[in-house]
Amino acid sequence: REQMVIQMYYFEELKLEEISDVLGITTSRISQIHKHVISKIRHSMSGL
Repeated sequence: REQMVIQMYYFEELKLEEISDVLGITTSRISQIHKHVISKIRHSMSGL
């Protein structure tokens, strides 16, 4: 699910509301997933 959100947001350039409609989950949950993934990426890059 995380991968799908990132792909739709950055590569397909969909808005959070559009991703919400496609995946059938709330916009707030999409936002949470997005923030979580970005946090994971930042954390993994901080060690470089």
